[in-house]
Amino acid sequence: MLGITGMRWYFAMALECNSMVVNTLSWRGMLTICQETHHADERTYCWYYRHELHRLDGPAVQRVSTIGLGTTNTWYVNGMRHRRDGPVREFGNDGKEWFLHDKLHRLDGPAVEIFGGRMWYFHGELHRLDGPAIEDANGRKEWWVNGRRHRLDGPAIRHNDSASEWWIDGARQY
Repeated sequence: MLGITGMRWYFAMALECNSMVVNTLSWRGMLTICQETHHADERTYCWYYRHELHRLDGPAVQRVSTIGLGTTNTWYVNGMRHRRDGPVREFGNDGKEWFLHDKLHRLDGPAVEIFGGRMWYFHGELHRLDGPAIEDANGRKEWWVNGRRHRLDGPAIRHNDSASEWWIDGARQY
């Protein structure tokens, strides 16, 4: 019988089987496996199921900074960034991103909140009907509808230096 060590030994004990069964299940990708990697500034933990990033009870990827930048958590289901009950990616600096089926998407607020800026997405496209779809920390605002710059009741882009640009249906108006 082949000898098994490390994580495979724990799988064998949990499944009450021998190394051949564990090796076969692992080879077919039917076990949830956590891999740990180390880099100079971070440690990364990844959970896989059937050779795809996947985890239902927490983030499938956790990056832990060893130099004080915090932890970044990313949720995956069947290899896609996906989560219904909260942000898919939570950055150590309080940034957040919401995804649904691997596309930026959120109905009840901005899909991206990072560095003081906010962006509204609907099925992967910049989109917001009741205000600007992009608000950055410097005061710049952009109005987008269905992935195109668009605004009828004013400029579609307001720069932080009071300059403005008018756009309708993705076409700049001069």
